[in-house]
Amino acid sequence: MVTKEEKQEQEKKIKVDGTEIKVKTPPPRKVRPVYYCQTCDRSFPSQLDLEEHMKIDHGKKTAAA
Repeated sequence: MVTKEEKQEQEKKIKVDGTEIKVKTPPPRKVRPVYYCQTCDRSFPSQLDLEEHMKIDHGKKTAAA
């Protein structure tokens, strides 16, 4: 559900030759963190995927959180 404030942020008004025009901007994209293996520089979308990669490919145990 889009709030009134979010809708106002998506619609901006600009002036072109003295005429006011409404311009719709796309909502900002969410940036997902990326986890990298320090041994082989592969990237993974989640920390769990990285930990599983370390166990299988490198035979290393991860520290318990």
